Amino acid sequence: MRNCLAIAGRTLAGVGVAATLIGPVSTAGAQEVPYTFDVDVDVQELHERVSDLHVRCAVYGEREGVALGQGDATQKVSDGAFKGAVRVAVSMSEGNAPEDAQRYACRLRLILEGADPAKPNPGSGNIALRPRRGPPFTPLISGDL
Repeated sequence: MRNCLAIAGRTLAGVGVAATLIGPVSTAGAQEVPYTFDVDVDVQELHERVSDLHVRCAVYGEREGVALGQGDATQKVSDGAFKGAVRVAVSMSEGNAPEDAQRYACRLRLILEGADPAKPNPGSGNIALRPRRGPPFTPLISGDL
């Protein structure tokens, strides 16, 4: 594949988050997806109500905080843990060109059973997700493209 770029990973408190930019990907009969990220995730000893992981990646241009495109992926959690890559295809929003993207950010969210991954966890309040010993839980990785 062209435009392969490995992005340095960070290992943080039971969560290893690293992203690898795969490059443009196209499938037969579908529009080319300009950015595809493999986001390495390592979570352990999650609260029993956590059923899924949701990863959202977005690309940004010159304007701070305005995404030019984004993509989402959801992964099931088994026995309170997940370790592996979550592939996220990022499509550009209408009127934005892939070459205008300068930065990326991928964020990990924990989803409670029965919740819609597209919405914040309703009524979750502050379920006791207390960090273990070690560095704090940091569910974000970002950098330059």
